[in-house]
Amino acid sequence: MPNSKGAPTPREVEKWNFFALNDWAAVVRAGNTTFKTQIDKARNHFGDVGQGWSGVTHDAAYERVDEDYTQARKVFYDVDDVPGMLEQAGSSLSSFKQVVLDKIADAAAIGLWVDDAWQIPDKEGVERQTIDDHQAAVRGALTELMNEIATHKQKLTANAELIRAAGDLFGSSVNVDEAATQGGRLGRQDGRAIVLAAQNHDTGAFAGIVDNMPGYVLNDQERRALANGEEVSTVPAAVQDYYREFYRAAGKDGVLALDDYLSGQEKGGNTVAAAQRDNLANGIMLVGNDKVVSRGPDGKILNQGGYANLPADIRELVSGRVEDRVAAYGSPAQVRDRFAQQARFAELLGQANPGYTPGKEFGIELGRQGASIANYLNQVDRNMNGNLPSAFLDSDRALMDSAAQQYLTAADRNHESAYALLTGDGVTTDLSHGALGDTFKPDAYKPKEFADAVFRHDWPDQGKAAAGLFDWAGEHSHDQGTSGDQARQVLATLPNYFAPHDHNGTLLMDDGRPITDNVKDGVTTFNEISKSFANNPELATGLAKALAPNVDLFNLPGAVTDGHGGVTPVTTGVNGEQLSFGSNDGRRMLFLANLSDDGSLYLETARQLNQAEVTQGIVQGRDPDPLETAKYLANVDAHMNVGAQNAKIYLDSLKADEHNHHVQDQYEAKQQAGEFVKDLIGQSTDIAIDRVPGGAIVHGIVGDLRDSGLDQVIEAWNPEPDLKGVQYPDLYDSRSIADQGFKSYLEDANQRNGQSITRENERAYIGNYGGAYNDTVGSSLLTNTDQIKYWLTGGVGAPK
Repeated sequence: MPNSKGAPTPREVEKWNFFALNDWAAVVRAGNTTFKTQIDKARNHFGDVGQGWSGVTHDAAYERVDEDYTQARKVFYDVDDVPGMLEQAGSSLSSFKQVVLDKIADAAAIGLWVDDAWQIPDKEGVERQTIDDHQAAVRGALTELMNEIATHKQKLTANAELIRAAGDLFGSSVNVDEAATQGGRLGRQDGRAIVLAAQNHDTGAFAGIVDNMPGYVLNDQERRALANGEEVSTVPAAVQDYYREFYRAAGKDGVLALDDYLSGQEKGGNTVAAAQRDNLANGIMLVGNDKVVSRGPDGKILNQGGYANLPADIRELVSGRVEDRVAAYGSPAQVRDRFAQQARFAELLGQANPGYTPGKEFGIELGRQGASIANYLNQVDRNMNGNLPSAFLDSDRALMDSAAQQYLTAADRNHESAYALLTGDGVTTDLSHGALGDTFKPDAYKPKEFADAVFRHDWPDQGKAAAGLFDWAGEHSHDQGTSGDQARQVLATLPNYFAPHDHNGTLLMDDGRPITDNVKDGVTTFNEISKSFANNPELATGLAKALAPNVDLFNLPGAVTDGHGGVTPVTTGVNGEQLSFGSNDGRRMLFLANLSDDGSLYLETARQLNQAEVTQGIVQGRDPDPLETAKYLANVDAHMNVGAQNAKIYLDSLKADEHNHHVQDQYEAKQQAGEFVKDLIGQSTDIAIDRVPGGAIVHGIVGDLRDSGLDQVIEAWNPEPDLKGVQYPDLYDSRSIADQGFKSYLEDANQRNGQSITRENERAYIGNYGGAYNDTVGSSLLTNTDQIKYWLTGGVGAPK
């Protein structure tokens, strides 16, 4: 079966023995046959002893025996389905497993190796396309196997829950036919048993209880549906009832006690306990998600998840934020203990398998708690020199950091929650459904305060969880409907947090005032965010992922014609389904996104793909305005190149002893991206044609780029830099390299298309491109130390 994180290795899959299910089927069949023999024997025995017995007592006794016999036969027939289900699963899963092994063997036959992450590394002498084809075949086979496992587990889980309920009802006054409605009762029963075991410190009792819990597994399609905010109505009502009532009966203390037990077992090497712990976390996500529903034959909702379904003390733990507490804090030790409980619950949520998504409200509250803990630590750093109060342990800082990170990671799974957290749309003052009582009094939600806490914290994962709040937006920014609307709005909102400015365009300081020449020692929010991105490079990588599918926006015209003979300034925002960035906002976003090496690789790949697409259109005669096309491409390239160069110089200014490192990384990013793009467009002259420039194609292939690890050098147009001390870029060199890059793409595309445009037209395009590029890059490239300082103030303080 899958390991604790739902991702088995190829070697683990090879060891799986699904035919063992046939042995289990034989055991179940034999046991059920014995059961039927016993109930037949009991009924026949009554007939034998009752031959000389008649009257009212005989009739009453006979009716009871007959009723028990009828109920017992129903249990028998419920169980009788199981052996066939097990045998079918054993045969089917063995076949699917063999397909996986065959695909691995096909790759091995040409010397390829499938690693533990199901990646196939490059191999000398084997073309990348061949490797990609084998990798796709292996991964596809694995996905089919895992989906088949989920399907059979769903069937067996539902049947096992039915049998357990039927067995409990047998001998009671309730008909066995009511077994399908008993999920809630069984969950309540198990939840109470957990509480009792915890109170008595009876850890041995935990094992029997968790063995009874239904291990429902979502298949790939269901997980994708939840991730996309769609309804999943395939989870049986009995399973939903079970988990809802289990958590309510167990409460916070029972759930955490059970998790402690399972965690200890997992650390001891118990793989079954590891899966049970995942199941405990998965159930919390399902119960707390309003998109998980059960519908009756008439389509009406019978069961629905949601945050309110979780027990009140868990909701109080998640929604009760330290800054909102109005009741007495209690002793410092009690404050510390509450953080410790929150950390334990965060650790449990971290066990949830990929694709198990909290509902919108649940996700919002998880995100707010993560920000609250981060903000507490930020205040400790600012006001207490990083020293936690005396009651805290030395290890608590790391524990709290991890908890904040895990809460954000869980919130990231729901894009609706992330959208709400960043925009404030739909976030009411108190989403706890009454769990906070008089202990906490939340203020109205302020997205800016949330963003400041999250994006200006030093994260142990270098900002990856925080970036998850927005890195998805690029992938969905071209979608129709709600998903696309929310993605575009998230992207339009980010400049307000990363580089806020007033209506005149003057950058703001943290206190909301615009920075001016008269403000002594004034520091802009953009300055502080830049430092945070440098310290948390995953924030930059996440922003690059969000921007890469939208490189066409970085033409960044200052104004556009309004259709009435006038012009309208371009500002950051969303108009209908069209996202736009104001010129300064766009430049600053590109700068921040390039503050990581991976971010530069994403953006450079997107830039080169955009250039390849446009040049293909030129040589295929699909360019209605050669001058404007050349200017558009030059502006996009200039802004993106300048963003990358400025970011690397800024990073060097922070770490002078590593000043050459980032210049070298920028060079290597261009090399990797160029190799990848040339390999891609070499597959077909029609690749990427007729797509939105920088559109959806970019997001999909950037992941492939990182997976494949292409790092070949293209020396012809991007010469290796000569590293000598602090390297500020040379304006002439920057222009020359860009001109040569465009010329190479255009000439290459024209040659592959049979020289469809004349040399004269080629030269005209190159000339127009160079002129526009020079106009753009000349005013924005940082070429000395003072310019870095003025860049971070928005020009304030620069010589007039």
